[in-house]
Amino acid sequence: MSLRTVDAIIPRVPVLPYPINVNYCEVINGFGRGSSDLGIPTANVDIHSLPKVIDEKLSLGVYFGFCKLKKKKNTYVGGIQMVERVDGREVEYNYGSQLEEEAGDLEVLPVVLSIGVNPFYNKGVGAGAGAGAGAGEGEGEDRLKKTVELHICM
Repeated sequence: MSLRTVDAIIPRVPVLPYPINVNYCEVINGFGRGSSDLGIPTANVDIHSLPKVIDEKLSLGVYFGFCKLKKKKNTYVGGIQMVERVDGREVEYNYGSQLEEEAGDLEVLPVVLSIGVNPFYNKGVGAGAGAGAGAGEGEGEDRLKKTVELHICM
């Protein structure tokens, strides 16, 4: 297959600044559309919780990598907290308490990470990840507040 002028050559191994490793950061609630519109589990993270290297070295865009979910310690009675979104809908935070190792919920999964402006939803700067099979499945979009570790490869 011949290269077109718009094609980028993909290296066989990551080159600097990749891979970029992000220690666990908190999954935050979004607008409740990602998973239902895309048909895959999604997670949002606060762009300000990501390392400075992402802001300094990466352009706004879509990146490939890997992610791993982790249960988050919480202090709420019963392990659940109800929070109201800006749209008035309530979101149940269970802090990943329903993630099950036996179900593969805690495995390393491929991820597509969008960093920056989201023109599809006409929203401002942010970071969101759409993970492969299983990331948060069974918990539903309203069962949030786990943490995610990211490894951005390209």
